Amino acid sequence: MLILFEQNDAPNHNMWLGNKHFGGTNVIQLSADLANRLNINCTREVTLGVGIRKEKVRFEINASLGKKCIIRPDTITEIFLSRARQPLSISTIHHGNEFKIGPFLGILSGVPPFMLPKEIVSLYESIAESASERGMICFFFTPDLINFEKETVTGFKYSHKNWNVEEFPMPDTIYNQTGYISEELRPFYSRLFLDYLKKKEEIKLVNPFLALRDKIQNHDKLRGHMEAANYLPNTQKCHSLEIVFDFLGKYGSVYLKPIISSLGMGVYKVTVNNSGEYTIEHHLSQSEKIKETIKDREKLSEVINKIIMGQPYLVQETVKLIHYQNKPVDFRIHLIKNMKREWKVLVINARVGPEWGIITGRNWGGCRFSAGEILLCVFTSEQSEEILNKMKEAVIQIAQAIDEVHEIPFGELGFDIAVDEKMNIWMIEVNPKPNWSLPAGADKNLLEKKMAAHLLGYCRSLLKLSEPIIVLP
Repeated sequence: MLILFEQNDAPNHNMWLGNKHFGGTNVIQLSADLANRLNINCTREVTLGVGIRKEKVRFEINASLGKKCIIRPDTITEIFLSRARQPLSISTIHHGNEFKIGPFLGILSGVPPFMLPKEIVSLYESIAESASERGMICFFFTPDLINFEKETVTGFKYSHKNWNVEEFPMPDTIYNQTGYISEELRPFYSRLFLDYLKKKEEIKLVNPFLALRDKIQNHDKLRGHMEAANYLPNTQKCHSLEIVFDFLGKYGSVYLKPIISSLGMGVYKVTVNNSGEYTIEHHLSQSEKIKETIKDREKLSEVINKIIMGQPYLVQETVKLIHYQNKPVDFRIHLIKNMKREWKVLVINARVGPEWGIITGRNWGGCRFSAGEILLCVFTSEQSEEILNKMKEAVIQIAQAIDEVHEIPFGELGFDIAVDEKMNIWMIEVNPKPNWSLPAGADKNLLEKKMAAHLLGYCRSLLKLSEPIIVLP
């Protein structure tokens, strides 16, 4: 629903009486058509939500406006703080007793957006442009730029191909995209998530803080869910060497992984052959992997003890991954909820590790490819299509299970999925803040716009807003 919108720059515009206020209340002039669409039948004072701020404004019906809405620039600056020279949407909340501008979406990062990798910056620019088209105000910020006393944020806004610094009210929704948190910024993150946001239920989070970090806790919760349990390899906390040897006896090969980690850090693979010899493998860098053969259990126990004494570890049944040119293959699947809060698959990447490697991440020499391209190198076209459909079905079922077994809602998930030679699907790990990564040849613009549309629709749904009326500059 599109309505024309004007920002009146002329101080003596004939529709205004100077700096027109009613008892200190800012005035927004509406056409009769726009007032009707907002279910406003007379000039009156209303509450307008601007981020988490609530402002009193007077909606004044002006029949001569045709299909326009006029807001003076000084009113915009006073109410919105930011200059907001963009389309704006107006929605009703609380059965029409209050109205919402925007809403405001703050994307929280560890560094300013223009310092991030190019593909991430490109995605953020697409989200910002899509938000502007939908009348939402999108900005990017780090937690040290928050004024908690005034409840304002100094943020970065992308507009007309440039990044600008402006002041904003605290946003209605926060898309948490923090990765590594520096020691310098940790106190600010703690204050935001552990103090401030706990008292501000009106601010909705797309990605909860520190969620799904504990791999054992996640596994144990999903193991009790009938549908999700079918996709889980046997996994237990490594609280003794006996568990490792018990797993080796059952499966012949196991992974040792830190319970809290990311990017494949600290992962070891242990294998026993028919002669009772053990092999332990570990990646040191993109080009270097250690492979050590150990002939007796006592020596292996010493090596494993050194590993698991440093931090909590888990032991996991090794899934026999499919291989491409002697390289292990798994899949990263990116999901996000849409405006109906339904899980949707956005991207499926095949991750191909180094030759004879044990993990597939780029930090260890891995590469990204189209999932379909790699599957066709291993299976027939019919089998490849079947596997893709099975993976999509599996991750949506697991995502729905995560919603059920956790107390906090999730809006975005990334799954590390394995396919074995028998075409079985296995969930290796789940991440609530998956990196945005596209395989070579992917339609970048299409996927960025799709991601933005789902994210922005989901943010609106969290606030339970009515269908917006968008006013254009």
